[in-house]
Amino acid sequence: MNLIFLRHGEATDNVKNLLSDKEIYWSTLTEQGKKMAIDSINNLQKDIDVMYVSPLPRTIETAHYVYEKYPYIKVVIENRIREIDYGKYSHSKNNKELDEVRNKQFNGDYLVRFGDYGENKLDIEKRLSSFLLDIFKTKN
Repeated sequence: MNLIFLRHGEATDNVKNLLSDKEIYWSTLTEQGKKMAIDSINNLQKDIDVMYVSPLPRTIETAHYVYEKYPYIKVVIENRIREIDYGKYSHSKNNKELDEVRNKQFNGDYLVRFGDYGENKLDIEKRLSSFLLDIFKTKN
């Protein structure tokens, strides 16, 4: 089994430097982001059988370009691979407090959260590990 990770292209909230972790913000690809996505897709191998996609508009849009080139692949919308939940910082610009949380997480603090109700490193690792384990089980 080979896994290919493809990040969405530049999105409108990226340009505005906003943390876009919810569908409601409707952060879609910019013209540059569409070009980035298409350029990346042109380098993909041809034997893709399943594509897992976050439910966010920018990732759905990127997946659509993949699907246009490879219409035979199965597409699965997967909530566990969505953006980090930034809690009270959702749809705000980066700031010193967020950087402090990221540094703590990077240095091994699994419990510090983004804001009062955002995700911590343990939450993120659990949902991503669960997703990868499920893929492994279905392919073996």
